[in-house]
Amino acid sequence: MQVTDENGQVESSAEQCVTRQFELKDLSLKVPRGKLVAVVGATASGKSSLLQAVLGEMPQIQPASSSAVSIDISRPVGFVPQQPWIFNGTVRENILFGEPFDSSKYTESIRCCDLDKDLALLHAGDLTRVGEKGIALSGGQKARLALARAVYRRHECELFLLDDPYSALDVHVAQQVHKQVVCGVLGQRTRLVATNRLEFIHGCDLLVVLDQGRVCATGRYEELRR
Repeated sequence: MQVTDENGQVESSAEQCVTRQFELKDLSLKVPRGKLVAVVGATASGKSSLLQAVLGEMPQIQPASSSAVSIDISRPVGFVPQQPWIFNGTVRENILFGEPFDSSKYTESIRCCDLDKDLALLHAGDLTRVGEKGIALSGGQKARLALARAVYRRHECELFLLDDPYSALDVHVAQQVHKQVVCGVLGQRTRLVATNRLEFIHGCDLLVVLDQGRVCATGRYEELRR
């Protein structure tokens, strides 16, 4: 779009190229320990940004009069990003991610993430190399592989941040993952889940609604619906 002055001449100004940056503002949120919290909102409302802020990965813009925001994470945090990061290694290497192999923990991680049938179809099972960025896997398989990686560390992490873990899954698999992972093996941990799959928010302990980078409502689903 061109901007003209009162004489119809095209103005040349740096202001035309200014792009407004997305910001999280006026956030005050307390997450109960050991509870399941769903973060919902329209596209670009700030769901992923909120999880990044909890991790301390969001750049901070503070007025001169304000004190700096500090992020204190005293224990490891389990994070499953919306775009899973898969490296060029075997399925097992991607799940262990440098951790020692524990047969019972590993088997449980595979089972609850519904990866058993997928591994049975691979030519070398969990020793199959998945290629750069997991090119040999489907989107749903990559999502569940990243989730299994977090589940394998469930005894080390007090907090789990899951960014839209159901988006790449079909209905049946998403229900299995929600039941066996989010409400199952991680059931005693604090879970912050960003999602727009409304079928999974009814049993949440707390619902956080975001709008343009601000928390506009919090409460249980029944309360917010009323």
